[in-house]
Amino acid sequence: MTAKEQIDRDAVELSLKEIATHGKGKLSRLGVLDVVVLEGTFLEMGRQYGHLLKDKILAVRDELIKEYIDPEVLSYDIMKQIIGEPFYKSQPKRIKDLYAGISEATGIDVIELSTIDQQFMLVLLARRRGQTAMCTAISAW
Repeated sequence: MTAKEQIDRDAVELSLKEIATHGKGKLSRLGVLDVVVLEGTFLEMGRQYGHLLKDKILAVRDELIKEYIDPEVLSYDIMKQIIGEPFYKSQPKRIKDLYAGISEATGIDVIELSTIDQQFMLVLLARRRGQTAMCTAISAW
């Protein structure tokens, strides 16, 4: 991290600032933290979430692929098959609806979204390959 990218803890703004809205959903920022407020059915909330955070979701997906997928060892398509698909199939309807809404807004299919959602497993697989991968939470609900 460059000095420019570092956060000056004393300069962090602590008031909630609205950044964007989509339908009944709102994206606000508190310092460097995104705060998303969603309202409606799970499908509607998925659409709101996907629309408001599309760029970040795509960036997370691209970073996961770059950092944790070695196509010579295990391709991303195989990862979707062994991680994303079983996880997606095991979810209740409300989570599938949420994924469907996010998928509509981002263009990422639901199996890929469920793979991204299971990023912890990607980290564990990377560790088995000898990478010194670290895990942090990407988002919190």
